[in-house]
Amino acid sequence: KPPTDYSDAAIAEYANQLGVSNVLEISKRLVGSANKAEASIISALGLSAVVAGAIIAYLVTWYSDWQKTYNEARPYAEQAKAVIDKVRNKLNQMREYRLLSFVDECLAEVIEEGASPDEWYDATLSCLFEKGEHVAGGPVPGP
Repeated sequence: KPPTDYSDAAIAEYANQLGVSNVLEISKRLVGSANKAEASIISALGLSAVVAGAIIAYLVTWYSDWQKTYNEARPYAEQAKAVIDKVRNKLNQMREYRLLSFVDECLAEVIEEGASPDEWYDATLSCLFEKGEHVAGGPVPGP
C-alpha cells in the first residue's frame, strides 16, 4: 500500500517494500547531479533557467558525476546562447522590442519539442512571430 505520509523516510520505506530502493537512490543522485549541472550552466554562460533546464531535461544524459553532465550540456548551452543573441539582434533590427522578453521561453519550447540545434534559430523566430500575433500590438511581419 502506498504511503499517505510523503516524507523521505516513508517514500524510502515504500521503495524498499517494492524492492526498488536502489533505483530511488540512483534517481535522487542523478537529479542532484542534473540540478548542479544546470546551475553551473546558468552561472557560467548566463543562460536563463528556462533554457538551461530544457537543455538538461531534453538533450543530455544525467550522470552521477555532475561534471560529466555539464560537459555534455555545455556545447548545447553555447549554441543556445549564440541563437539567443542572433534572435535578439534580429528583433532589434526589426524594431520588434515587445518580443524580446519571449526569446528564452520560445527557445526552451523549441528544445522541448525536439528541434535539432541547427533548427533552433528559425524555429525560435517562428515561435516569436506566432506569439506576436497574441501580444498587444498585433501581428508581426515574418523574417
